[in-house]
Amino acid sequence: MKLPMLRFLFVVTVAGCSFHGMSSAVESATPADADVSADAAIDGKPPIDGAILVNAVPCTGPQTGLVACYELEDGVDDGVLADSSANHFDATTSGLTPAMHGSSHAATVGAASMTYTPTTSMFDRAAGYTEMMWVNPVTLPDTGEAYGLLDHELQYAMALVTDNGDNIESRCIHTMSSYEFTASPLPNKWSLLACTWDGTNLCAMRWTASNDHERNCFVPGVAPAATGMHGLAIGHLSTAGSAHDQFDGAIDSIHLYDHALMSSEVCAAAGQASNCLPCDQCD
Repeated sequence: MKLPMLRFLFVVTVAGCSFHGMSSAVESATPADADVSADAAIDGKPPIDGAILVNAVPCTGPQTGLVACYELEDGVDDGVLADSSANHFDATTSGLTPAMHGSSHAATVGAASMTYTPTTSMFDRAAGYTEMMWVNPVTLPDTGEAYGLLDHELQYAMALVTDNGDNIESRCIHTMSSYEFTASPLPNKWSLLACTWDGTNLCAMRWTASNDHERNCFVPGVAPAATGMHGLAIGHLSTAGSAHDQFDGAIDSIHLYDHALMSSEVCAAAGQASNCLPCDQCD
């Protein structure tokens, strides 16, 4: 089944941020009971005998076109979230608490957390981008709700959304315009999520386990806005620079690129073979 050219106005509106889409069921859902423990990886390092044993290295993954990365190895309770890319777009943060992703440092997002990077034109990525991060939900949003993961206001965002048909989706959003999605990550399991835009194709990717993954792409009728606002919001959505709809769970290894990574590069970030994310639904 091919995805429609544009996901038109949908029903989820959260504190000033509207998500647009189609009302059909989540595409290509994969087994809900897949065991991630023996298959997951941290920051591109495969597990050993089913256990993750190696600490994360700052700015793992591809280095070409890397705009910012937040590996969370610097701690999260000092008010600063360090960007260990060459750009050093450090974020100010409150409401995050330390967590662990195997032996990698991660963070749990609090109900009133606020994490923002400074505003910079380097976050304006109308021609192409990749958002990529590991997430481990505790709960999933209720009907009509959203949990924000990343948000560059008015341009692009990543969120978990439950529509009025109770379909829970991980959405890659051209904010206020259109989106692509995969099935939601499962509670209490780490998943790598990625959104890519190459100027033509918008793709959503999720890798949870070798038998639980998706990659969906389509050609939207509308491109993202030329610019965004208020830096990069991490762990929540943002409206006029005000944080809301915080994610309920832990996050790790947040990356932003100035171009669309290939699926093989996303697979490498998951510590998997280059063909770990075949395209399930693509135009």
